[in-house]
Amino acid sequence: MKVIWNLPKVHLISLDALEEKRPVALVYSGPAWQAVATKLHLPVIWKAEVFEATVANWDSLAEGLQGEVVYAVGGGLTADAAKYMANKFALPLVVIPTASRWMPSSPRPQVSVAMAVFITLKPNRLKPCSWTWM
Repeated sequence: MKVIWNLPKVHLISLDALEEKRPVALVYSGPAWQAVATKLHLPVIWKAEVFEATVANWDSLAEGLQGEVVYAVGGGLTADAAKYMANKFALPLVVIPTASRWMPSSPRPQVSVAMAVFITLKPNRLKPCSWTWM
């Protein structure tokens, strides 16, 4: 396998295999969290559901954020909000992206996650608003 430097190693792992001991601040979308909540065993001590892509909304949601790591469970909006909050509080970030698909028999999209794409970022304190791949 060819290694491309300065790009992260991405690990695909089963959600059941994910073990987290640090207190978690969870940023999520409702349907995504419902799809994975029984598969993830996270010590969640704070959580926020994201509906809007504005800094003002994210600042409002982040009030009182607690935890040693931020987890994002959901799609792009959720990941963006979690990146913002993790950077604001200088916390590591773990993103578990989900995928949605429309089923003809359902009025709402069905969320599915077969594996977690486990990507961990930590804030780079030497360069504000930048991240270092772990």
